[in-house]
Amino acid sequence: MKSSNMKFTLVEVVVALAVLGLAIISALGMSSQAVTRITKAKARWTNQHMLSQAAEYYLLVGPNSQVTSDIFPYKNVRVSCTVANAEGLPDDVDAVSGQWRLATYEIQLTGGGGEKFQSMKIDKIIQVADQ
Repeated sequence: MKSSNMKFTLVEVVVALAVLGLAIISALGMSSQAVTRITKAKARWTNQHMLSQAAEYYLLVGPNSQVTSDIFPYKNVRVSCTVANAEGLPDDVDAVSGQWRLATYEIQLTGGGGEKFQSMKIDKIIQVADQ
């Protein structure tokens, strides 16, 4: 039996449009949050990559060298390395042994305005003369 009077009421259409609208709004909200999270993740990855690249350079060449733009091609970012005595050693451990000592390299990324936005500390055995 076929009924030709199966039509939607105005209330049913309005409710269906409201549900559809809420679904679209929530999908757009989730999409916007995803874009924000991706942008933040990319910035964190870029900072970590720059810091790792600078650390590899200073570990290979030494802390007193200047990083050139062909090695470190990032604009408005400066990198520096300082050497300090190793911290946190037990009392019975000497940081210097003959011509070698345990030192800590602190590699810092700073922005164009001088603000420090990421740093890394690496312990390395160096010659006493390489200070």
